[in-house]
Amino acid sequence: MGNADSFVSQHLYGFLSLIKSAPNRESIAAAIKQWNALELEDVTAENGYVLALHRTFNEWAQHPEGQHLAKIPLIEIIKINETAPIPFKPNPEQPLSGIKHCPART
Repeated sequence: MGNADSFVSQHLYGFLSLIKSAPNRESIAAAIKQWNALELEDVTAENGYVLALHRTFNEWAQHPEGQHLAKIPLIEIIKINETAPIPFKPNPEQPLSGIKHCPART
């Protein structure tokens, strides 16, 4: 598996190729303006890239992913053994300081 910089470069240049744009703000903005936003989101996903629209609350509530996420808890805590809970620290240095978790890095 490649490193993060390689992934970002692949994604960036793949997306730029998809929208036929040079790698600068003005060209990207002009290229994106040529697309219907929903079609661009779909084509981007179909090509394995990441792009998301900003949706209103009502638009998100009607979107299939929004409907799915509305049914599940925002945070889910799953007990994986029989030990006593570890209390939060009274003065944490960072959010979730002292909380064991599975890292999201590869």
